[in-house]
Amino acid sequence: MEHDSPTLLFNLAHEHLMAAKVIRPGALVLAMMVPPRVRRPLI
Repeated sequence: MEHDSPTLLFNLAHEHLMAAKVIRPGALVLAMMVPPRVRRPLI
C-alpha cells in the first residue's frame, strides 16, 4: 500500500472504523439526543 495516497488511506481507515462502529458520537450529539428535563416545582 505504499503507492496509495494519504487521502485514500485515511478514507479507507475512516470507512473501516465507521463500519466497525468504533467512532462514537460526541458529547454534544448525545446531549441533543436526550429529551429536555421536565422542571419540577420547588417545594
